[in-house]
Amino acid sequence: MNFVVLASGKGKRIKSLTKNYPKAIIKVTKKLRILDFVNFAIPVNFKKIAVLGYKFQNTINFFLKKNFIIIKNKNYNSTNMVETMFCSIEKLNKTDVIVIYSDIIFEKKLIQKLIRKRGNIIPLNSNWIQNWKKRMKNKEILKDAENITTKNGKIINLGGKIIGKKPKYQFMGIAKFKYSDFIKLRKFYKKLNNQKIDFTTFINLSIKKKIINIGFISTKTFWTEIDSVNDLKVCKRIINYELPSNYIKNIERQL
Repeated sequence: MNFVVLASGKGKRIKSLTKNYPKAIIKVTKKLRILDFVNFAIPVNFKKIAVLGYKFQNTINFFLKKNFIIIKNKNYNSTNMVETMFCSIEKLNKTDVIVIYSDIIFEKKLIQKLIRKRGNIIPLNSNWIQNWKKRMKNKEILKDAENITTKNGKIINLGGKIIGKKPKYQFMGIAKFKYSDFIKLRKFYKKLNNQKIDFTTFINLSIKKKIINIGFISTKTFWTEIDSVNDLKVCKRIINYELPSNYIKNIERQL
């Protein structure tokens, strides 16, 4: 199993917190950074790859200390997450690939569940509206969230503006791919010749063009993302009582 953490971006929407480091290095408790939570969720003895870019020299040691293989997206300033993801290709072993955004906090049991599932799987959060209500005003939710449609256990539409009622699920910034399908996606990406394409648009186009099929698992486990200064304030306020008892202390023991 390969774990690929995408941590090369500038975090343009949260510039005041990313002057010296990418979002993965932001502290969410007195001791813990977002990276600590992501790393804790990855089981030991699996291959861990981090693709860095922005503030590379400032960031590399944080990941090296956690035994990540480091790759640099040299073109991070002119590309997007999809390019960052495929920078990992030469370091992968020929097993399933779990891709994780580096600006999210989620429970370890979600990854444990994902590992047990076969095929291409994206976890979708069914408790997302409660999460968004903590982060922003109700009128802003539809502007910020993305549309998702599922049918018969498959994702048939991922991303884009929400039209009409709120979707049942929300993408969490985590995806699992079979290695063979990861290679298919890379070939498709190369044909598109669009290094600016965002992750959900790319995956959605891959579904529409029938490059791969993607199933999903529904989850209500704790998850939040940090896209703004307010998101960070909300995270710091809720993290201690929304995560399981002793969860944070267990992460601190790994430091």
